[in-house]
Amino acid sequence: MSIRFVKIGCWHRLVSMLFGSYLILTVSSPLTAAPLEVPSAKPHVLVLDHVGLGRTGHDLYINSFTSTLIAGGMSSEDIFVEYLDLGRNPGKQYRLLQQQLLTQKYSKRSIDLVFVLQPPTLDFLLQDAADLFHGAPVLVVLAPLPDDALSSGRRFVLQSQKQDFFATVKYATQLFPETKAVLVLAGNGGPAETARVQAIKTELARWKDTLSITYTDHMTYAEMERTVVTLPPDTIVLSASPLQDVSGRSIPPAEFGARIAKISKAPMFVAYDSLIGVGAVGGSVFSIKQAGVRIGTEALDILNGKLVLKDQVTIIDTIPIAMFDWLQLIRWGADLDQLPADAVIINRPKSLWEHNRAAVMLAIAAFITLFSLIALLLLQIRRKYRTEEALLASEERFRTLVEHAPEAILVYDADQQRFVNTNLNAEKLFGCSREALLNSQPGQFYSLNQLDGKAVDDTAPQNNTAALAGVQVVTERMIRTADGQNLTCEVRLVKLPSIGKNLLRASFVDITQRKLAEAKIEQLAFYDPLTGQPNRRLLLNRLQQAVSASARSQRHGALLFLDIDHFKMLNDTLGHDKGDLLLKEVARRLDSCLRMVDTAARLGGDEFVVMLEDLGEEPLDAAIQAESVGEDILAALCRPYDLGGREYRSSASIGIALFGRYDDNMDELLKRADLAMYQAKAAGRNNLRFFDPEIQAAATARSEMEADLREAVRLGEFIVHFQPQVDHEGFIAGAEALIRWQHPTQGLISPAQFVPLAEETGLILPIGSWVLETACEQLVVWANQPNAAHLILAVNVSVRQFLQEDFVEEVLSVIRRTGADPTRLKLELTESLLVDDVDHTISKMCELKARGVSFALDDFGTGYSSLAYLKRLPLEQLKIDQSFVRDLLTDPNDVSIARTIVALANSLGLSVIAEGVETAGQRDILAFHGCHSYQGFLFSHPLPLLEFNEFLDSHVIPLSQ
Repeated sequence: MSIRFVKIGCWHRLVSMLFGSYLILTVSSPLTAAPLEVPSAKPHVLVLDHVGLGRTGHDLYINSFTSTLIAGGMSSEDIFVEYLDLGRNPGKQYRLLQQQLLTQKYSKRSIDLVFVLQPPTLDFLLQDAADLFHGAPVLVVLAPLPDDALSSGRRFVLQSQKQDFFATVKYATQLFPETKAVLVLAGNGGPAETARVQAIKTELARWKDTLSITYTDHMTYAEMERTVVTLPPDTIVLSASPLQDVSGRSIPPAEFGARIAKISKAPMFVAYDSLIGVGAVGGSVFSIKQAGVRIGTEALDILNGKLVLKDQVTIIDTIPIAMFDWLQLIRWGADLDQLPADAVIINRPKSLWEHNRAAVMLAIAAFITLFSLIALLLLQIRRKYRTEEALLASEERFRTLVEHAPEAILVYDADQQRFVNTNLNAEKLFGCSREALLNSQPGQFYSLNQLDGKAVDDTAPQNNTAALAGVQVVTERMIRTADGQNLTCEVRLVKLPSIGKNLLRASFVDITQRKLAEAKIEQLAFYDPLTGQPNRRLLLNRLQQAVSASARSQRHGALLFLDIDHFKMLNDTLGHDKGDLLLKEVARRLDSCLRMVDTAARLGGDEFVVMLEDLGEEPLDAAIQAESVGEDILAALCRPYDLGGREYRSSASIGIALFGRYDDNMDELLKRADLAMYQAKAAGRNNLRFFDPEIQAAATARSEMEADLREAVRLGEFIVHFQPQVDHEGFIAGAEALIRWQHPTQGLISPAQFVPLAEETGLILPIGSWVLETACEQLVVWANQPNAAHLILAVNVSVRQFLQEDFVEEVLSVIRRTGADPTRLKLELTESLLVDDVDHTISKMCELKARGVSFALDDFGTGYSSLAYLKRLPLEQLKIDQSFVRDLLTDPNDVSIARTIVALANSLGLSVIAEGVETAGQRDILAFHGCHSYQGFLFSHPLPLLEFNEFLDSHVIPLSQ
């Protein structure tokens, strides 16, 4: 219990002054934390959350926890909160970067206690950040402890998440006795949520004889929404806050719950208090705020030494509470007599006594102070008469001043909302009579196009309120006179002294000419008078901002220095007027090639500079984009010009310098771009060059490789090598078709060098089609060879190739055209296919599998595989990535991963093969753990077709090395 002061008005304060402080004691809600003591030494607390800022439940939990620490005496500067955002960045590289960032940030700062939210954060702490904050106790909320947590050596305080779904259904059936069915909104978000939904089903099984209970863990979010909008009136909705639907889609539970509450045709009961107040009726809920206060209190006890953690795991129970929204109870017609006696009710209207208690107290206070007020009133009346006399004299003086004031003045009565006085200068400024001004509406003479971009009606009430409070309000406004002329005026709004009235004086001073002069000065100072583009001064200002922003965001930009070729010859032969026409057209074409965020400026003469921002994190990516813009500019400037009826052709030379570092200097950047421009001129003009030789070389090499690759596709310069796939007895069961590029001058090029470029340019589509057709043709040849007819040939399929709408028809067409046996064709897919539109991927795979084609999942364990998707895929085989095979003899983690993949494949009825097997030791470890198919240099390198056929005839498999 805690004490709160209840404010009941000024009369109550008056009585308190006369007769002492009057205290109203109320019992605070269980969510209020009493101030606690913190230790004299300054402890540090770290909060880790796996999502980003803005998730309602997470933010409420963290705010309740940190607020409790601060209420207990801790400084907010000693509480650190890290939003890791692992949900949108699940990759191993990102997690490593987060671990490195935390190591760097807290290497010189001791952490005395760690607070983690939900399983992904706990997994990150135990796996990726295992060496960080090891001596600090770990407070765990909304997450179970995994089996390996106890072996970490850390001490844990685990807050249980108790929810009573049985009690919630009991409350619902009491409030709505006609209830016959329950729809449970449950998700399908992995093992943790699956276990939780199963526990709910077990708990609600006790209602199966009286209620019909339906669960949505087999539905998508869209199907859940369609279900709730068609519910019969004798149904209730029970939300278990689904984290993910059956398709793998994830919506924040608070956002989805609020949407369901809005469209549901039946009352919704919930498990968390975060949805009560946004449409849910209520229930026996887990109070997030209460839980945050409770765990914060425990944290203070630990930091104070009041709570000594003797065991490795300490469990703190949080009891659910009955909570309901009065407005929703009324909305759905609940039986209010059945509300639990101890329920917390929000939005409940005040009772008659609560409404009138203040009035009774005021009446008592008024009676007690009546005689004192009479004396005060008589004194006030005397003062009022004196004040009125003074104000009358002041108003008379004001009328005289208004009539003779040099500025235009309007007097506005804020109570009557009309003008009550004006002067002659106002008639002259607005161009209308005194009567017209007094009969006009406030804002009538204001132009809709205001200087600050706001409509007058948006700001006038705030300005009036400020002026009535005694503040002088000064603004600049565009007014429209009676003859349609627009003028810029400085408007001063002040309150006038008056008797019983709220009068405002608005004085107007025409500053139109001053504003025009300022605009002209700014135009001359920052813009080129010929082209209207920014000049050198404005460019340097923007460049300084761009360099600073680029250094902070670690995203590169580029500076393009442009010079018109042979411009002096044009001036000398056709005259400077034609040169000016050319410069204007060049400026216009430059602007048409750029984005809104880019800047084109004229330095002087025939020199222009283009500044490009936000081109990417990698220098090469930024260089590629800058080169593309530069080529667009060159193409635009090469088009013919019309110079006063005379056609003229010109070109330009461009130098490019990238920026994106803190030590980049503006003058140095301009010099670099200028030097690169002269290199472009030296290369023959109508050209562009990079200042950085490495970037120039990389950009040139990439451009040349792309051109060569297109030519290779046209001329058919690709060949296929075959790498055998063997079993534990040395029997060759199949092979993998691996593409090679036979370059006419560079020789054999590995796919690692050209496949990424082929993916980026789209050339992977014709290349992939050629490999598929070549493989099928080879299967037909092998079908007539006794020693090769049994071979299964694996072909890699790129993501871009698989996502083509006609991919299935293309594969089937190749099989029909070549006559290949589809049961001998195996397509290897990567895990990146599972990122988007999994259902469409599965549909294509099933269609091909029905025709006999088999599938293997390549590089398994390195991508985005989800067990929920994996069990649905029509796979035949999992392929252990060579990154897990390489260190089998030295890294126990790789052994564990390989063993796990084999066990998973066995449980799903799939075969498993390991790639990259180079030593007998690696093969033996794999065989010991159940992997009996291999591919790698131990058996054979990828071989040309002739050598592969010879290998089939006389191969010797080194089984005992």
